[in-house]
Amino acid sequence: IFMAVFISSITATMLEISTARASVKNIRRLMSEYLVENGVSRGITMRIMIHLAHQSSEQTAEKETRILDMLPAQIANDLLYEVRGRTLIQHPLFGHINGRAPRLVRNICHLAMQIVHAHKWDAVFDIGDHCNCMFFVVAGRLMYSQGPGVEKILTDFEDQEMEPPGHPVTKGAMLAEAAMWIEWINRGRLIAADRCSLLTLSATKFPELVKFHPEVELMAVMYARDYFDELVDLAPTDLPIPAGRHLLSFSSSSL
Repeated sequence: IFMAVFISSITATMLEISTARASVKNIRRLMSEYLVENGVSRGITMRIMIHLAHQSSEQTAEKETRILDMLPAQIANDLLYEVRGRTLIQHPLFGHINGRAPRLVRNICHLAMQIVHAHKWDAVFDIGDHCNCMFFVVAGRLMYSQGPGVEKILTDFEDQEMEPPGHPVTKGAMLAEAAMWIEWINRGRLIAADRCSLLTLSATKFPELVKFHPEVELMAVMYARDYFDELVDLAPTDLPIPAGRHLLSFSSSSL
């Protein structure tokens, strides 16, 4: 009976996906007519059409999330740990925590992490934004820069086929880590150079989960102290800071 209900739910979800795709086509047509009628600039038009072109794939992802919601909580939790955890534990601190308290890392993946998608020329964050999460690049390529604002960049590079300026950021990169340990304002901007996916780690939910694990909480506090001591001696940036004292306690000899 359970299997029949499960298959029925999946079938209904697939039908909804098909309907959603047809809806996206209609929206794309109406948007195109509106942009032409109102003489919208080529730069903004390209950004909007690129966004709509990926709309159906994003809605498919939303349906897949609903399928995930049909799973028992424990299985869903373990699934997210396997999918998101492999990215999280690439960071030395979280890899170390995973070795000491894997159940905590499972909860972090489930309760404190979110997936974010960006299309070409989308700004993930900009200079002056209040930042409350750390970013992990899962797929795609982005550009990080500390020059003029996004609107100025879009004016200078109105042809959306051109690549955003800046320092390339690719899969495996971790950005804005400072937001995890101190109040942080983004010092640069991160713009997608193509279709991208990132995971975010909440700077508010992480400590809420860690406080129930005193040993791990102490580990995080010591790491944050050393991280800040090194950060103040560097030029402000959202890019990773060079390996230093904040990573020494997580060398292989200390495990």
